[in-house]
Amino acid sequence: MKQKSLISNSVFNVAYQMLSVIFPFITAIYVSHVLMAEGVGKVAFAQNLASYFIAIAPLGVMNYGVKEIARTKDTPEQRNICFSELFLINFVSTIIATSVFYTMIFCQSSFENERMLYAVCGIPIFLNIINVDWFYRGVEEYAYITVRSLMIKIASIVLLFLTVRTANDYIQYALITSFVGSANNIFNMFYLRKFVKFRWKGLHWKRHMKSELILACNILMSNLYSKVDVTMLGCWKTDAITGYYANAFKIVNIVLCICTSMTDAFLPRLSYIYFSDKKKYSTLLNQGISIVLTIIFPAMTGLALLAPVMVPMMFGDSFKPSVPTVMILSCLIIIKGFGNLACYQVAISSGNEKKQTIAYISGSFINIVLNVSLIPILNQNGAAIASVVSEFTLNAILFLQLRKISGISVNFKNLIIILADSAIMGIVVLIILLLLGKGFLAVAAAVLSGILVYAVVGYIIGSEGIRMIIEKLVTQMKYRKMSNNER
Repeated sequence: MKQKSLISNSVFNVAYQMLSVIFPFITAIYVSHVLMAEGVGKVAFAQNLASYFIAIAPLGVMNYGVKEIARTKDTPEQRNICFSELFLINFVSTIIATSVFYTMIFCQSSFENERMLYAVCGIPIFLNIINVDWFYRGVEEYAYITVRSLMIKIASIVLLFLTVRTANDYIQYALITSFVGSANNIFNMFYLRKFVKFRWKGLHWKRHMKSELILACNILMSNLYSKVDVTMLGCWKTDAITGYYANAFKIVNIVLCICTSMTDAFLPRLSYIYFSDKKKYSTLLNQGISIVLTIIFPAMTGLALLAPVMVPMMFGDSFKPSVPTVMILSCLIIIKGFGNLACYQVAISSGNEKKQTIAYISGSFINIVLNVSLIPILNQNGAAIASVVSEFTLNAILFLQLRKISGISVNFKNLIIILADSAIMGIVVLIILLLLGKGFLAVAAAVLSGILVYAVVGYIIGSEGIRMIIEKLVTQMKYRKMSNNER
């Protein structure tokens, strides 16, 4: 199989991840004005409960599958067998997860008043049966993933505007958001036969179980510490407070996804070269780290400064309590942005998934303790502090465990340059906000000017990441021009 350009993969993955967060972001802006904080919080709590089952249903296939498929890309028959084994595991585990969820919903009296809402939010659990995004990532089909996602999300946004018109339409909103992921899975099955053939004979699915169970445990722990905040807010506080936190997290998540999507496409390539060329593995990883550091610091700075203007502009004045929550959660951009590549992708690509377990258990424990202590006092801001501290603890433990394996070396001179460049960008953003006041024009001007100033100043003072990005883009453009001339 022809190896695809890592630059192209990264660009398409950025586009895909942006679509994945822009859709809920656009819907959040719209439904915040229609459903208000109470309706947003009600749906967020139901989706939060379903998300535990959505995460555990694949039994780790979504992450493990990318690595395994990437390693079989040069041997079609091995790829067919590997896919068939993982598909069957996913099928069985999804049926079990779906059964448990709906048994709980229809047998527990506590769900009686909103049973339809929870049933709708559980649709993606069942349709995970045909979720094979892990396969497309493994064979690096990022262009297909992006185009497919764009078509579905446009249709979904149209449906949203047509059907969600009053505060009582929160179930329709939940149904549309469930439809997005489900439609992706249906499209995947039609396109799948171009790449792989299902096999019934010669399967040895048990060989995957140890790694998958470890990953499933890690994913469960990850969801426990990343979702328990909304769960506790929904149980202890009002729907409005849950809505403040949910929308704050959506704003941070869109920026975080843009940052991490630049290097998400590294995972298949890292998995492919780890056992054959350790030197090349470390080189590629350090290049990715330079790019990540170049992006995450200005992203966090910009978001924290723009939050007081962006939150009321997008969600309305009723969501002003979300402003300090966004500022606190913006720290996750640095922590998770760095940890995604330096910790998570290293653990998966090198076959050290089990090292994640201790980190996730520690993060979950700290998150629960802090949520219990801080939510009663600080409401949604307490949940935000708990998320930041637990995420830092998790990634710090994992980074220390994997540092020797990865061969990562942080260039501290370059880090100082990035911090100085981010500070200059921050000053420019503040000046523009002071001159233009509040509103869309002020935010747009601040963002565009901030990006331009950061890029120009960084290139002049020698930012390693900015120069690397520019050089790779220029090289890619020259290569494509030569290829077109040859045709």
